[in-house]
Parts: sequence; C-alpha cells; structure tokens
Amino acid sequence: MRGIAGAFFFLAACHHTSPPSDAATSPSPLAGASASPSAPSAPVVGLATFAAPSREAVSKNDHGVALLAAGKPADAASELEAALALAPDFVLARYNLACARARAGEFDAAARELEAVFDSDFVGMRAHAMEDADLAAFWKSPAGARVSATLPSYEARYRAVIDRGVRAILWRAGSGGRGLVNPSLARAGVWDPDTHRFVAVTPPSHEAFFAFSSSLVPYAVLATGSVRDMLGGDLDAGKSLARVLVYPISTAGAPVATFAVNTEPQTATLSLAATNAKLHVFSSVGIGSDPERPSVMWTATYGSPATMKPSKPEDRAPIMKPTRERPVVMELGYNHWGYPVEESDGAYSYTPPTLTLPTGAKIDIPKNVAFYKGPARVVASPTGDRVALTWNAAVLTCSPGGTIPGRYKMAVVDTKTGNTTSLGEGDGAGAVSFTKSGRMFVQRGAHVFEVSASGEIPLPSDVRLVPDLAHDDQCGF
Repeated sequence: MRGIAGAFFFLAACHHTSPPSDAATSPSPLAGASASPSAPSAPVVGLATFAAPSREAVSKNDHGVALLAAGKPADAASELEAALALAPDFVLARYNLACARARAGEFDAAARELEAVFDSDFVGMRAHAMEDADLAAFWKSPAGARVSATLPSYEARYRAVIDRGVRAILWRAGSGGRGLVNPSLARAGVWDPDTHRFVAVTPPSHEAFFAFSSSLVPYAVLATGSVRDMLGGDLDAGKSLARVLVYPISTAGAPVATFAVNTEPQTATLSLAATNAKLHVFSSVGIGSDPERPSVMWTATYGSPATMKPSKPEDRAPIMKPTRERPVVMELGYNHWGYPVEESDGAYSYTPPTLTLPTGAKIDIPKNVAFYKGPARVVASPTGDRVALTWNAAVLTCSPGGTIPGRYKMAVVDTKTGNTTSLGEGDGAGAVSFTKSGRMFVQRGAHVFEVSASGEIPLPSDVRLVPDLAHDDQCGF
C-alpha cells in the first residue's frame, strides 16, 4: 500500500474547453504547422484525469489504508471500494484495493485492480508495486505471474507515448498567499496529444513542490520539501528543500541522481547536462547540520552518488545561465516569481536583433516581435525548420538593466523563409516546446496550447510546459 494516501493528489475530470483568456496576445495559427493526427488504435495508457478526489473519497481511502495496516484486509477493501465509488479515477485508492485483495488471498481480483493502475500510472507505481510487502504473495501466485508477463507490453506502450509526446508537467497551485510556489500537484512526464493522456515519469509524492520535464536533455526533475505560506523575515527562505531528484524520461521510474539537501535555501540552482547535474545551494542557516557551511556545490554523474564540496556564493555564476554543455537551468530557492526554468539550445545564438543558426546563417528579428533588453531562450524543432524564441520581458523598477521572469514574449522563426511570427506576450510563464515529430506547443501564463494548421488546441488546465510564474517587477518584499 502507499502511505498517507490522501496526500497523493489526483484525480477527477479534465476540461477540454478553451481556458479563459489572460492578458496575452493570441496570434493566428501558423500556416506551416501540421494538423494533429488522429488518435492511435492501440490501447491508451496514462492519466486521463488530474483533479483531486473529494475529501470523502480521501477519508475512505485513508481509513482503508489504516485497516489494511491493522491486518483487516476485508474491511479495508470495503472502505477502498467506497472511495472508488466516489472517485472512480482515484489511482492510489485502486492500488491500495489491489493490496487489500492480495492480502485477502483474492489474487485474481488483485490482478484486475493492479492492471487498471498500470493502465494509468505504470511508470509511477510499478517500482513500488514490485517491492510492496502487501503484494509479495501475489507476485508468487499464478495471477501475479500473468501480470508479470504483461509488463513488457506495458513497457512498449508507455515507451511509445513517451517517445511521441511533448515534455510537460502536471501542475496545480496550492492554497495560501504564496500559492504559485506551493503547488498541490507537481509531476513530470509527457503529454500525449494523440490520446489526451499524461504519462508521468516521476512517482506521485505529497512532498513535491517542483517538477520539470526537459525538452533539451532526456531528464525530468522533482524537488521535495515544504513551503511556508508566510515569510518570517528577510532571511527566511520560506521553504525547506529536502531532496532534488533527476529522473530519466523513460519507463524506469527511478532517479539517476539524488541530491539530499535538507536545508532552507535562499538560492538553489540546478543545471542539467547530458551526463551529469550540478546543484549549488546557498543558505543563511547553513547546509545540513553545519551552520558554518552556507554554500555548497553538488555534482552528480547520472547513475552515481552525488559528491559535495564547500563553495562560495559566486561559484554559482557558471551554472546560472544555459550553455551549450548545460542547456537547462532551474531555480529552486525562494524568490518573488516562483521557480524559473530556462532551456536554450546552445547550437543557436541570439544577440539582439540577430538569430544565428548552426550553419552560420543569420536572421534579423523584427523589432515589433522581439524584446531587445535581454537574451532569448532558443528552442528549435527537431529538423531545425522552426526556431522558437522566448524572452523574459520584464525588468525590476529599481534595476532596469537586467531582465526578470514573470512576463514573457515569444516568437517563432521559419528558418527557410526567415519569416518571424509572434506567439504572444503577457504576464506569467512563457515557453515553447516541440515533439519529435515537430508538433509545437506554447504556454502563455497558466494555459498551454498546441499550435496547428487548424488553430490552437487547448490542453487541460493542469498541464504545463513549465511551472507557473508571478509577475512582480517591484523591488523589495
């Protein structure tokens, strides 16, 4: 069974209607964009619904977990069935029901429930299921052997979705005045535009406050800890950072790098390369049990333990901005805006007003679509026929020389013709991502769209390309 079950925050109905308009400018569809293909005929997999189950369903589930822990599997099953009657897509309750059936020796029934769980959340739940003591006898039974025999099929189906989908996250703001940085839902994976399902490559966690799924390196990130709604002073980081985990964007479901931080960071900068990750943390209260060690740099080669060494705050500078070797940077400490993410393809360069392609060809970006005060994040389609530019289009009122996150401006360049099309501007987060087949997705504020030849197709409200950001260009707290 899975521990404090009510804290694992999914699921209810998706809304496929168009989200309300924000202040962003919404451009016309791109003439060169491809139309969305029809859904595949193979059985669909992944999460179809994301909203939290009702309080009553959560209560039934938690009671069922307690009864199972007390050695009462039949009573636990009754409570868990009641939870599912209230919330049929409550994946964790269905997993716990499989455990209760297994404990009662009802292995065929346990198999049916576990297969339904795997249909929705195979990557997130499989590793735990294989080690769960409640299922130990089940895996040794004929029913367990039948489920084991289906695992290669699940692997193949999930790999197909991961390969064709767009890198994305599930994200929902939490409660409190700092809701944008205290999400109640944070999981990383891919969105499958063919089946309108989300395949998570990170397990569910009630302690996750950050998630990101990179398009430039095949890794996703999950950060765990706790976020306080109110600050206690200028030196209060507003949160504890427990662990930062890097997962492969695959069916593995296990991290390739783990940073055990366990402090209250003012800054926590993570950069990803193809083979390793670096995390720089600064905290006024010290790192771990050492109050005299305020600044630390961790390095983790994927698949090996992280190494740590004391550092100076200025040692953070080399990993603060994307480079060709380290194209992805995330900020996980406290700030005014949330958790900014920067991805930029180092094969391209942008120096206002000129985009330089890997071939050396140069394309000037028109002034009416560019933001000239700062650098652009550059993401190219797989074939290089289109290049998306995203700017942080805001500056601090007290320091107009640099840009800050919280307001975006975006454009896409046709590299064959040199034509540039605005993708909009507005407050919040802005991002562009491509699938391997070249389908383009745009995030404006809290809303994500697929941009196709037939128009803009909105994604469900909890699907993002990057975490939400708040627009705050004032100085001080």
